[in-house]
Amino acid sequence: LSKGLCYLHGGSKPCKADGCEMRAKSNGLYGGHGGGTRCKFEGCERHDLSKGLCYLHRGSKRCKVKGCEKRAKSNGLCCGHGGGTRCKFDGCERQVLSKGLCYLHGGSKR
Repeated sequence: LSKGLCYLHGGSKPCKADGCEMRAKSNGLYGGHGGGTRCKFEGCERHDLSKGLCYLHRGSKRCKVKGCEKRAKSNGLCCGHGGGTRCKFDGCERQVLSKGLCYLHGGSKR
């Protein structure tokens, strides 16, 4: 807190990077310019989301396809390897976005 205001109401300082108007997180920088905390997994530069780990290292299960580092959605597979829910449109194998449909069949407003 700064000036008695929260982050959303202007209580923090702006990013020190030239021309950036975003609010600084740490080191005087916005997250996209290196501010904020990083994942504590060795060699990882992603932002931490919880317990000091990024989305990739926070303990969620990985896709069971050898060499794939993505998170498993269902059946031990990531979306790219067949995990998750598929579009209910007959014969479509795309990932569902909403209402049981993929983007092509009306599951999203593009």
